[in-house]
Amino acid sequence: MVTLNAEAVNVQSALEDLPAAQKKALVQEVLEANPAWIPTTNKAKTTLWLTLIIGVLLVAIVAMLVALQMTSADADATAAWVVATAALTGIFGLFAKSPTA
Repeated sequence: MVTLNAEAVNVQSALEDLPAAQKKALVQEVLEANPAWIPTTNKAKTTLWLTLIIGVLLVAIVAMLVALQMTSADADATAAWVVATAALTGIFGLFAKSPTA
């Protein structure tokens, strides 16, 4: 993590004291000055989602393989199964309809 110098800390505290409308206007100005700072294109969003989904699926697959290996060796694989099922639940949750929708 980057450590902020004294000037950056002063700027940060000044920004925290601004009203919401001024914060929003300031963010818009920063985005206009640095348009590539936050990805806004569909390609960037798709890449971000695919990276997230593939990463969580890899975690689930590795946890399942570890759990199966531990189970076959008569070791306690409870933690590995918890990680695997939590990762799969997270993936399913990304595609589930919102209960309030």
